[in-house]
Amino acid sequence: MACTQEIIQVAAYLGAGISVGLASISAGMGEGYTAGQSSYSLIRQPNAKEYLLRSMLVSQAVTETGAIFALVVGLLLIFGGFMNPAGGWYRASSLLAAGLSMGLGSLGSGFGSGYTGGLACRAIGRMPKSNNIINANMLIGQALAQTTSIFALLV
Repeated sequence: MACTQEIIQVAAYLGAGISVGLASISAGMGEGYTAGQSSYSLIRQPNAKEYLLRSMLVSQAVTETGAIFALVVGLLLIFGGFMNPAGGWYRASSLLAAGLSMGLGSLGSGFGSGYTGGLACRAIGRMPKSNNIINANMLIGQALAQTTSIFALLV
């Protein structure tokens, strides 16, 4: 059975959907966890609202990185020029695998960054005067957690 242009197109669309779908799940759960912990800390320490808002927004922006990478990969898969069926099944499977790689590679980074941000917000709620140290520690941890999505982007 020959690999047609339609099969390659379906593989590209499936790869894009898997990429964006999986990465969005983890980013949404990570950002929600951060917002929940920030809300909990706001109830505990209302005077730290500026610190908590800043930490929550920075954490959510970093947590979204994997989903943004997945969106870029998805757009490349959709608009990357699959009109030429040259390459056959190898091309179709590589398009699908690229989306799967990006989606799965972003799962851990979204959860990990959101968890780190949530615990940082909780710590600021307990010790608001240490917010600079806590934020620096949070950003280092989140940067390291994002390496898996960067590796998946390179694939």
